[in-house]
Amino acid sequence: DATPPVVSPVETAAVLEEKDVVVVKEEEKKMETVDVANNETSSLLSPGVKIIRSLLGLDNASSLIHKVDTLALPKSVLHGHTTPVQFLTKDEAAATNEMLERKHSSMGDTDDELSDDGNSRFSLSTPFSSNIVGARYLTTTSTEAADEICEGPYGSSTTVTNSDGSLSSQDAFVAQSQEILDRKFPLEADENNTDATNTERNGKRVVELTLSVPLEDSWKYQPGDSLGLIVSNTPQAVKFVLNMLQDHHGISPSQLLSVDSGLPTTVGEVIREKIDLCSVVKNRKVLYALSQIATDPQERAVLELLSSKTIDGEKLFESFVHEQRRSAVDILHDFPSCQVISLQDMLSVLPPIPPRYYSVSSSPLDESRLLKANHCRSVTVAFSVVDYLTPSLKDSNGTEIGRRRIHGIATSYLETICSPFLASKKPTASALPTLRIFPKPTQDFRLPSDPAKPLVLIGPGTGIAPFMGFLVHRKESASKVSSTTGLITVFSGCRYKDHDWLYHSELQALQNEGVITNLYSAFSRDGETKEYVQDIMKNDASCSTHLVETIVTKKGYVYICGDGNRMAHDVQQAIADVIGPHVDDGADLPAPEKGKMYIETMKKEGKFLLDIWS
Repeated sequence: DATPPVVSPVETAAVLEEKDVVVVKEEEKKMETVDVANNETSSLLSPGVKIIRSLLGLDNASSLIHKVDTLALPKSVLHGHTTPVQFLTKDEAAATNEMLERKHSSMGDTDDELSDDGNSRFSLSTPFSSNIVGARYLTTTSTEAADEICEGPYGSSTTVTNSDGSLSSQDAFVAQSQEILDRKFPLEADENNTDATNTERNGKRVVELTLSVPLEDSWKYQPGDSLGLIVSNTPQAVKFVLNMLQDHHGISPSQLLSVDSGLPTTVGEVIREKIDLCSVVKNRKVLYALSQIATDPQERAVLELLSSKTIDGEKLFESFVHEQRRSAVDILHDFPSCQVISLQDMLSVLPPIPPRYYSVSSSPLDESRLLKANHCRSVTVAFSVVDYLTPSLKDSNGTEIGRRRIHGIATSYLETICSPFLASKKPTASALPTLRIFPKPTQDFRLPSDPAKPLVLIGPGTGIAPFMGFLVHRKESASKVSSTTGLITVFSGCRYKDHDWLYHSELQALQNEGVITNLYSAFSRDGETKEYVQDIMKNDASCSTHLVETIVTKKGYVYICGDGNRMAHDVQQAIADVIGPHVDDGADLPAPEKGKMYIETMKKEGKFLLDIWS
């Protein structure tokens, strides 16, 4: 063997220093740019990286994604903000439960249904387990999907959840039902469905849901109040994340734990109920946190770019995340190296699942809603099933990467479990599906205490729902007292008279009974030109006269409910234009400005009220 050369300590130090310099320079180069070329040392590009590179026009494998300046990045939500998680044995969980129960008992907690001030004790943290006792399509929607769902192997929609929060037969029912609904209600024209009007109507399905609530004072509500619904993540999202935690961290769904020193639960329950996996990512800090967790440098660079306030970053966030409605689970799919995220980091990064709120469309005075057999009464809400396609998004080769079908987390689930009612196949009492709900009172969107006050109720689309409660309440009040009730003018609107004219038979019946004085309905897609409720206000002379008489002469109340993006603004402008010439306030202003000032005064007096959403 050859004798190795002798190297002096000085020469050794020089060589090491030279190597250090080379390493430092290489690291500095990496900090300046991240080479996302698909070369021998790079992993295959993940779906998210491929899409972003294509949208940036980086088709050349040698093209680089430049590193984002730290000043353009959000603050980290990971360092020093990790949610405390304690994994427990069965004995430790039992001991923790016992300790927390003793603590609550010492604080004087009771199981009474009413608080000291007489308000309901049901809330987001202590919801009421409500039975679904009825459901119907308010739109002219085929029941073929519901019929097929009820005929299948999962025809019973009884809520079943495994004790560890993992997947159950209920999840299989929901997943199969969604496939049937998607097949029966196509949203794009094809060889079997060439009518664009039909596909548009398929995506416009409105359901009225009837729920049981407690009798007497344990659930108080008035027309104008809302109902809160607690929702869970979808079965597909839950399964994906539970598999992730099992594969990367060896954590099973049945593992007991305590989050933030709370009551013991399971990992499966936490993933199903506690963190929002399915809503659209709105906070860029989520993307930045995932970039810090990503083990693939290409994915890390793209996620940093998406989370940044750079021109490219904001443009890509809008087109790739916001417009395509990407959720946290979508991001984890698209950037798989982030799937190593820990349970603690997931709880720290992702927000809780927000409840969904729906306006109550019934009245507590309606005695027909007493369900004596079940020792409860019923309330109704109406909701549009969220089911639509995202905008078109094409890569640099012209390949469509958009047009994703999006389902509402809550409304799609509700449509599936309501299938027996929608198919007119009433479930047996033991199979009634349940929901976790709680009341959400309003302080402002209330009927005036004086029933003689005239009303203008404006509710296009599902905005008409709370006014059904208003109208029934006025009707029932009038039958119990001899006082005069005020005139009521109602505006409703929809796209097609024969499809989504909600509650039309009920509205016409209330008009025939004299509860509604004037009823105006706008159909925006039936004629050659689009007509909305604000157009009727301005173009129908008798309608304009009724508005002036009710609002200006008789000092009536105006209520607007529905879409807040454009409708509410346009309706207020139309009312200002109509009443402006009749407002005599002495000011030397154009009539529309006088109308606007009059509306602002009404708002301050609590006579012009809005319940709008985006």
